[in-house]
Amino acid sequence: MIILWLFPLLVASHPLYHHSRSEDNLFPYTHYSQYQISDGTGGDAYERASQLILEPLLSSNANLSSTPFAVYERLDLMWEAVDYAHAVLFPQEIQAARVHQDQFHYEALQVGMTKNDVLKRLIHNVIYQIKAAKDASEGLEMDETLLDQFEYTLAIAVEADRRNRGRISHPVPSLHG
Repeated sequence: MIILWLFPLLVASHPLYHHSRSEDNLFPYTHYSQYQISDGTGGDAYERASQLILEPLLSSNANLSSTPFAVYERLDLMWEAVDYAHAVLFPQEIQAARVHQDQFHYEALQVGMTKNDVLKRLIHNVIYQIKAAKDASEGLEMDETLLDQFEYTLAIAVEADRRNRGRISHPVPSLHG
């Protein structure tokens, strides 16, 4: 009985996020292999990451403070997968290439890891910008220093990728996709 009485209070205490049908398809739940950018050649990671993340987000919603939580959550899940590839999968594959003395694959994986780093940092930057915009819309202060730090580390990653322009890049093999 008490649960039935509390249910309306619980429902009322959670904000409702209104979004359009086009936002339902924004960053759908997919496997990392579907949005990785480490294939091809080095030097284009920022453009590919922007095309994948920034363009759809900005075309669907110019005001980041009104970004639905579901979109924020999907970006966060994408970041976790990209971070896992960066911290675990790439180092494992690079080490295996080194052990097998496969210099071509070793170098191509390093270029791929650099491209993956750009994607990871861009997604992280966008997540923070969405959070900061939402906080600002509620009158909360954002940490400008942290935003500057994220933008700086993204710029460093982009520059590292630019130095790899034209070099062959390999993604990590997909584990489940």
